[in-house]
This record gives sequence, C-alpha cells and structure tokens, in this order.
Amino acid sequence: MSRIEILKEKIPIEDLAEKLGVLDGAKKQNGEWKLCCLFHDEKTPSMCIIPRQGRFYCFGCAISGDALDLYMQVKGADRISGIQELEAMYGIEPLPYEPLKHFKRKPPSEDRGYTSERYGHPEWRQGAISMIGDPPFLKWWGKRGWEQDVMIQLAREGALGWAPIKKGSSHMALHFLFERGIKCRSDLNSSKSNWWKEGKARDCAWRVEALDRAGVDCVVITEGETDLISVLQHLELPDNMEVIGAPGASWHPNPLLTWRIGQGRHVILVGDNDEAGTGFCFRLRELFRKECDDCQISRIKWNEYPSLLGGAGIDEALRAGYKRKLLTDLVSRCA
Repeated sequence: MSRIEILKEKIPIEDLAEKLGVLDGAKKQNGEWKLCCLFHDEKTPSMCIIPRQGRFYCFGCAISGDALDLYMQVKGADRISGIQELEAMYGIEPLPYEPLKHFKRKPPSEDRGYTSERYGHPEWRQGAISMIGDPPFLKWWGKRGWEQDVMIQLAREGALGWAPIKKGSSHMALHFLFERGIKCRSDLNSSKSNWWKEGKARDCAWRVEALDRAGVDCVVITEGETDLISVLQHLELPDNMEVIGAPGASWHPNPLLTWRIGQGRHVILVGDNDEAGTGFCFRLRELFRKECDDCQISRIKWNEYPSLLGGAGIDEALRAGYKRKLLTDLVSRCA
C-alpha cells in the first residue's frame, strides 16, 4: 500500500474539510455537503463533498479530487508537501522510500519481417531520413504543417520511419517506433488509417527513451503521437523538459513504466478538449498518483484558452495563435 492509499484510508474527507473550515455555511443533503465552490466565484452552490466516496466535485469548474487534492487546493501546497503535512496532521507514520525496479525493454518480435531491432539500426535510420523527400511522404506531413528538420530529428532518434505498410508492398506509411511495438499511420485506406503493425504495446509510450538523458525533471505527455510532433516543432521547450506521446486516449501504462516516467518529476498531461481527452487526463492522474509518491501531476486546462471549441487540442490551440500562451503555461508548471 502506497502513502497516498494510506492517506485515503485513514483520512475521511468530511473530517478534513471540517478542519480546513470548508464546511462553514455548507448544507448537508442526502449524505452530501453542498456549498459554493472554493475555487471560482459563484452565488449558487455547485460544489459537493461526498463522504461515502471520499471525494469532492464542482459542477461549475469541474475541479475534483480526494482528501489530498482538497488539502492541496485549499492550502496551495504541492503534492509532496501535502502528503507530508497531512501525515503530520493525522499522526500517520511515513512509509520508507522503496523505488520500483527500472522498466525493462521487451525483446522485439519478428512480425512480418519488420522488427524494432531492425528499425534501430543506423542503416534503417539513414534510409528513413533519405525518404523524407519522398513525394507521398511530403504530402502526408506537409498538410499537417510539419517541418522537415523535425522529421529528420525523429528519424535520427530511431523514433520515426517511412516504410511499406507490409513486406513487399508499394504502399507506404508513417511508422511510430515504440519500445515494444510499431504503430502505423496512412491515408491510403481510410477504414484502416491507424493500426499496429508489430505488437500491440498500448501500455508503452512513444519517444520514452528521451527521458533517459540527465537533467529531465519535467515531462509533457500528449494524447497522441502527432501532437508530440507539433510540440517539438512549434514550442522551444527548456532543457529540463521533454515530451513523450501516448498511443491514444485509452493509454494505460504499466506500473513500471509509470514509475520510469514520473519518478521525481513534474508530469504535465495534455489531452484534447473532449470526453476522451478528459478521461485520458483523469485516468493518468490517478495512475501516477498511485505509483509515484514523489512526482507532481498537472494538466493543461483548455477552458483557459478562449475561442477553442470542444474537441480542440494542441494543433487547434497553435492555429488559434496560442503558441506563446501554451509554452508559458507548460514552463510555468515546472518552475
């Protein structure tokens, strides 16, 4: 059991709310406390504290969380300080620090003759770079506004390739090289434009190897691979920050990978402004909080970007002229 799980078990959110003075003026109905939100101005109560679930939620600004989240919001504490202060407040003995074992790479498969091992070879990377100028490829990434320098950088990293959709085929596709799988994107067949060629490692992340360099204490996780490319191209991230990509909104990293990404870092989640993106951020926030006691979690809130419609994401924000605001938002969270 982690320190966070112990806090959830031993600290009733109703008791904590009372100690923080949150329940002053609140009314209890059907076992739930109704009150005006503490985090935005309103006249009609839209916030509720649900003791049986150990959570709070505001129907106005959508802020939610457990007892630890409530304490952090009210006191303005970061995650680590919040855990320590609550343990001291309730006399809970901190657990000894025991990091998980490092994530291990799974040996590549031999599916269809295209293996991760082959993609990692210098000859393959050079071949991928030389095919950047292939007319179909130019059309593919050109319409997304991607620059050649970014594509070459990813190809040199061994993270991106341009190859036949299967052995012996003349049809080409963009290949995203994960540690334990290869995901393809192609406009040739609209009914199957996004698929896994090798493996189905939906619990791994794209470009996660970038976190192995020294000095990275802040990680941006995008909902998809193409969002990651947009970040690399348009935003000049500081040296202490890296960006990795989830294979989709349903991404569910395993505990070891969660630890590898979040250990001692600040993790910023960037999902789209829709139901899937909200679920993506909420699910990952809970996973990282469970597995990484020493990491901080935050997310980009698209409601702070006026004029963006539902379903908007990084590309839409950049097209709407929010490049400077988005970069400032990311960097300020890691300050």
